[in-house]
Amino acid sequence: MTLKSSLRWLAVMLGTLAAAQAAPLLYVSDGATLFSLDASNAAVLSSQALSATNLKAMTFSATGVLYGLFTPDGEARLGTIDPGSGFVSFLALTTGQFSPTGLAFNASGNLYGLFGTEIFALDAGTGASAASPSACGVFGQSLAFTADPAALVLSGLFVQQFSVDGGTCPFTGSGGGGGTGDTGSGSPVLSELSAFTITNGTAFAIGRYSNGPRALFSYDACTYAATPALTQLGSLASTTTSIASTTTSIAAMESTSFVPEPGSVVLLGVGVAAMLLLRRYH
Repeated sequence: MTLKSSLRWLAVMLGTLAAAQAAPLLYVSDGATLFSLDASNAAVLSSQALSATNLKAMTFSATGVLYGLFTPDGEARLGTIDPGSGFVSFLALTTGQFSPTGLAFNASGNLYGLFGTEIFALDAGTGASAASPSACGVFGQSLAFTADPAALVLSGLFVQQFSVDGGTCPFTGSGGGGGTGDTGSGSPVLSELSAFTITNGTAFAIGRYSNGPRALFSYDACTYAATPALTQLGSLASTTTSIASTTTSIAAMESTSFVPEPGSVVLLGVGVAAMLLLRRYH
């Protein structure tokens, strides 16, 4: 193998790794099953039954750990989820909170849960919640954070932005009313965003048209807008799962990127070095 062809092979492999790293993998749940979706067209890639039911919200940590809020007996419990097997491991302590609808890490790595109209900081190691809320007087079906760790976005019938103010609780953020608008010529008005997540400046949302099934949408989350311009990526109407139903309760959606392990990168480098040595001695 020539040096030129070796370098070409290396460029192809690095390009493949970079493309894989940039491609998000989306997860949605109907409360009992975890589904992975193709971010480009909403196709269901896999599904796993959860070992615990009543999943209400979920989110990935920066290290790729999937956390979920469950209500096995009414009170919210924080646990980790294995996306490959669906196995749920509950943390030692209970949150002491009820009616969970949202879960998200901010840019600083702090975990927050939305319970009814209050947002509490959660301990990702024990599962306990803070003694007092970080924000209250808000309502939403899901939450996520922008790159600004102090700005959180709530999803309901429209998108709102609030500030986590450190526990004093009065509403201090900015919000926007109205619906999300028409997403295209001849399209019905989108009436509901049931779950959404933000990754690398892009928000992915599960929404429902007023006269149709749920679909996957995306929008630019780098600049906050009360009424974002949504792009439909794919309909869930062709699936046979409960996430395609207009009456299903999709609890949450979160995504992560395929990031190669350090060991994989090292092995790639060793392989390239070996080929160059073979060329030298042949």
